Amino acid sequence: MVITDLDGTLLNDDSQVSAANLETLKKLGEKKIIRVAATGRSLHLVKQVLSDSFPIDYVIFSSGAGIFCWREKKILTAHHLSAQQVENISELIKTMNNNLMIFNEIPENHHFKYWVLNNTESDFVRRLNHFKLVSQEIDSDFKYAKASQILTILPENVELFTQIKQTIYQKVNQVKVIRASSPIDGKSIWVEIFPKGVSKGDAVIWLCKLLKISISETISVGNDYNDLDMLNITQHAFVVSNSPKELLENPKFRVVSTNNADGFSNAIEMIYGTN
Repeated sequence: MVITDLDGTLLNDDSQVSAANLETLKKLGEKKIIRVAATGRSLHLVKQVLSDSFPIDYVIFSSGAGIFCWREKKILTAHHLSAQQVENISELIKTMNNNLMIFNEIPENHHFKYWVLNNTESDFVRRLNHFKLVSQEIDSDFKYAKASQILTILPENVELFTQIKQTIYQKVNQVKVIRASSPIDGKSIWVEIFPKGVSKGDAVIWLCKLLKISISETISVGNDYNDLDMLNITQHAFVVSNSPKELLENPKFRVVSTNNADGFSNAIEMIYGTN
């Protein structure tokens, strides 16, 4: 099984798949090797960059909150925070004077509600402006309900992220906090909160069990912090050269060329050769 992140890994900076990477995916299919895209995108946003006939078998979307069979067009798994968890997390984030987005249940999790307490966080505002048509501001009549995830966005401050992550784990049970780099400005820290057991790595394990594939037969390619669980559990792990320094210097991962220079194909060649 080959698992690849999308943005910044398989996709170039124009959100396109190069001819070389497309050919590599087709060759993997000819070899009967399962091809998986693992992304932070919702399923709706995945379909904006991959066509129905795209040569892939499964999609792990929303950082592992859901798994989709690409050929059968069927959602296989979907995880959600309970209404109580959503309320606890939201109120906690508000006490920290942070903005938040609460995403609807899968498969409508490209829609979200939002709460703005701090207008200075420009990355949050930019995302909000980009998705105005699928967003709704939280008002006094708002009632907490199940959600696929909660997002708050921080400035480039790892210590602050660590502090918020630890506070959430201390105050709220059965959740998973994942760090991701902003796809908008490339610097801000996105704090994604999911139910416990949600990550790209957990989703890979679930798929391996479903398909009776050993972890020793897995390869992953990634570029960001939300790929770490996936990279750490697969037998062969690669990061593209445009990854953060922390990933590039991790001795567990092999470094390949950038997402703009067919890093995905570079990784596959190192394992399977060019034929």
